[in-house]
Amino acid sequence: MAEKRKVANLMALAVLATIVARPMHRYEMASVMRARGKDRDMDIKWGSLYTVVQNLEKHGLVEATEAAFGKLDILVNNAGLASVHSPEQPNPLIAMTDDEWSLALRRNLDSAFYVTRAALPGMVERGYGRIVNVASTAGILTAYTGDVGYHTAKAAMLGMTRSVAVDYAATGITCNVVLPGWIATAAQLPSEVAQGNATPVGRSATAAEVATGIAFLAAPGASYVTGTTLVIDGGNAID
Repeated sequence: MAEKRKVANLMALAVLATIVARPMHRYEMASVMRARGKDRDMDIKWGSLYTVVQNLEKHGLVEATEAAFGKLDILVNNAGLASVHSPEQPNPLIAMTDDEWSLALRRNLDSAFYVTRAALPGMVERGYGRIVNVASTAGILTAYTGDVGYHTAKAAMLGMTRSVAVDYAATGITCNVVLPGWIATAAQLPSEVAQGNATPVGRSATAAEVATGIAFLAAPGASYVTGTTLVIDGGNAID
């Protein structure tokens, strides 16, 4: 019973690290914290994602999962967050502080690194694994103004994906990266809805459409697909 409770607690932390910025929009969350007088500690609050994921590795999420379910075959690194600055207050490179730069990399890149590092030994031992990193078209194929930290972190995920892919290809482990474009979520701004409507498909993607791509890369039949990118953007990057 104690072991099951430990797994439940760790999985709850994993869920927290996965559903960042839902259902409240990231700018709304920032506004709430500022209204509570937490503006000075914003970097600490938004750094909580990084702290949670680092603690998942430290406190044995993977080990507890394997003890409860036998093995961990599939890892999807889906946690991340764009800038908490409002669209009216962009955060380009010249304005970004050292702390903001570090925080953007921690919550969008370090989080995937820590969980992947924890999951890989078991996958190597079993000779099987599927790792899917969720990055973005932003920073790899496209860019928008005022969020240099997010773009940099997402671009770096491509490099990490390719490195893991070649390092572990001979062990039965694949590692790929999904690049979503505009996605219809509770966090989507009206301006982002308009951007989605301007794609060749004429709308933003649904979360289910992104999940379908992830499911393919995570399937046993995708054993010869590794180190590659799957773009899910309605043709926007080639328009």
